[in-house]
Parts: sequence; C-alpha cells; structure tokens
Amino acid sequence: MSAAIDIKQYSYHYANGVEALCDIDLTIKHGQKVALIGPNGAGKSTLLLAMNMFIEGSGQIFVDGLELNRCNIHSIRKVMGFVVQDPEEQLFMPTVFDDVAFGPLNLELDQEEIIRRVKDTLKRVGLEGMEDRAPYHLSAGQKRAAAIATVLSMKPKIIIMDEPDTSLDPRSRNRLIELLSGLSQTLIIATCNMDFAARLCDHVILVDQGRVVVQGAAEKILSDGELMDKHGLEVPFRSRYSAGNRPIRPSLP
Repeated sequence: MSAAIDIKQYSYHYANGVEALCDIDLTIKHGQKVALIGPNGAGKSTLLLAMNMFIEGSGQIFVDGLELNRCNIHSIRKVMGFVVQDPEEQLFMPTVFDDVAFGPLNLELDQEEIIRRVKDTLKRVGLEGMEDRAPYHLSAGQKRAAAIATVLSMKPKIIIMDEPDTSLDPRSRNRLIELLSGLSQTLIIATCNMDFAARLCDHVILVDQGRVVVQGAAEKILSDGELMDKHGLEVPFRSRYSAGNRPIRPSLP
C-alpha cells in the first residue's frame, strides 16, 4: 500500500531567496495521527502549504501514491482536506449548511447525498441543529468545528490541520481532541502545543530551521527533555514524570 504522504528531497525558497524548507524527507503512513512540531518560524505551516500545493518548490511530494503536480491536483484534493489556522478564512458562506455543503456540491453529488452528508457531519462535530446559523454568530470552538465539518463532508482519506487548537478554551480543546481521536483518517497537525500533541498523536515530526530534525513515536520524542529544550519546546505535562511515576512538581520559594 502506498504511503499517505511521501516527501523526497523537497526544498522551498521565499521570493527574497531565504530558504524556508531544506531537503525534506519524510513518510506518513495511512491511519497515523501525526503532530508536526517545532518552534515558531520552524517551517511547519510552510510545509503544510507545500503538501497542498499552495506553494511550489523543488523535489517530490506524493499523496496517496499520486505525485503532487498540476495534472494530479484535482484528484489529490478529493482525498486530502486542509483545515487552515483561522476558521474564519474557511467559513465564507451565509450559513453553516452552505459552508459544509460547498465541498460536496463541487464534487457534483446529488442533492439528497449533499443534504445527508451535511446533517451527518454536523451531528458528528456537535453542531446539529445549527444548519441555518450564520458562521460569524458561532463561538470560537463552534467555528473550529464548522471548519472541520467543511472538510469531513468531503470524506477525504487525509486531513491536514494548521494549529487547530488556537484560541480554544480547555473545554473546547477537549471536545476537539475527542472528535479528532475518533476519526479514522490520517491526520497531520501542525501545533506548538505539546500537551495537545501528546494527547492526540501517535507520531511526531520535529522541524526546525526548515529541516526535519527527527521523526518517530510521539511518546519517545516528546519525553526527550534534552531534545525538546534544544529546539525551544517543552516536554508535555503528561510526560513530566519521575522514575517513580509521580508528577514532577515545581519547587516553591
């Protein structure tokens, strides 16, 4: 079986010549939940844009066995969905129903199937009964759920998200983790929140200065205090345990 994402020697330079990504090599298997981590400016969002061909560099990117290029982009966007960092950039229709129906409509599905997908997807993300609500009347957590619904309604095999927990309160973040944990699709999530990554993902790719530093099991990488500190990151709270499996608590003055 082909990989969900396979990137070979990919590099990208900004228009001013600054190198944003350098010799990226990585493979993501179908069904994995992957956290793309790194400090601010590491190249995480740029790498996500490259995976969706919103930017073009040198090297090769394969999505579900198809090389990412202008000839294949239409087919690839049927199997891969992208949830941007700001949900308001993804919600642009008059109602929640219209936003979630937009993708299936462009897949040229019949009206009955579109309606069924919208209702099923909104129920899945906890927005049942909000079909006629204007997106700008939703809370931050509801907007995030609606943005995810616009992708889920297209039934992609691969879902890419850029900082999906941004601006969410703890309750909304917990609901988001519960929703994403229940998905069978391959998930690739850029995040600066190591606790979020630890609770959700089984695989981690650490990026810094436009390069892949390490990739592997989330538990192993996220618990490596020396590695995390070297790249300006924190060990997630759930991994902060002593040898006796007791939480390490900060000393008080």
